Amino acid sequence: MLAEVAPDFQVVAVQPAPDLVRDEVVVNPAGTYRAFTGCAETCRIFFEAIATGKVFEIQGLPLPWRPFSALVWVTDDILVFDRWSQPHYGIHYAVDVGERTLLVAAPFPDEVPAAWVSFEATPDGYAATLLDSPPDLPSAGPFSADLDADGEPERVYWEGERVRVERGGEAVWESEPEWRVVDVAVGDFFNDYRQEVLLAMWKDDAAGVPRSHPFIMGHRHGRYDLLWGGSAVADPIRDLDLGDVDGDGQNELVVLEGSYDEPQDAPAHFLTVWRWNGWGFTLLWRSAEGCYESLHLLDVDGDGELEIVVRRR
Repeated sequence: MLAEVAPDFQVVAVQPAPDLVRDEVVVNPAGTYRAFTGCAETCRIFFEAIATGKVFEIQGLPLPWRPFSALVWVTDDILVFDRWSQPHYGIHYAVDVGERTLLVAAPFPDEVPAAWVSFEATPDGYAATLLDSPPDLPSAGPFSADLDADGEPERVYWEGERVRVERGGEAVWESEPEWRVVDVAVGDFFNDYRQEVLLAMWKDDAAGVPRSHPFIMGHRHGRYDLLWGGSAVADPIRDLDLGDVDGDGQNELVVLEGSYDEPQDAPAHFLTVWRWNGWGFTLLWRSAEGCYESLHLLDVDGDGELEIVVRRR
């Protein structure tokens, strides 16, 4: 019942603190409203009338200490979003911001059917759009990358938890046996017009605890070798891909991040965008918390630009 889920629902005009960090910023298709969240002592959700700059807060939703996630405009006036009460149970909301009314407040477990969502770069971050149907996904198989820049691409095979690079049918590089590779991407990670291979892998630290690492291999100075071995990341890598997702001509690394407290095959909680800075990767954007899997970079709207596509549960 709506009265049981959100008895105190209301939309109130507010003036957010100037230092409020705006997360999960999404703009409606008409460009008239901008929704965003902000967390300090509690987590709050807002929308802004872009023409006037007036900001409104959606209040009265239970569990104020829990973050909001998966903000999507399904029409110019209807905003949908989730608030997870625990890792596997949440509440799905739909609000008509024009009429200032709550349309849906439905509890649900994360076993509900998945939906495909695309994220497109905007001046405020990345705007989410619910896709009408599953996208056409590329077929799985060996990767091709011209690592030595001789005009003949090498073949990159990911089999089980190992990666092998072949040139002319002969193996020229293999990942170490103790590396447990969970994902692979190829492309120009350093934005230096050379091709490399990034391995998302697990290996044990000095205490024997498995940790998630990004490693990059490629070809330099006449040999195939490891070019960069990243330290253990704060949140384990569930999935990754590389491409120019903001249209600036430079590649970004897009990552789905999970939790060390969950199994390695559990869904991710955050979608993040990074760029190489010369010695490591700098975080450019992080989504609000959600439940994401199956990352792809695709041109789903046919405009010649890549969008980030994930399956959201």
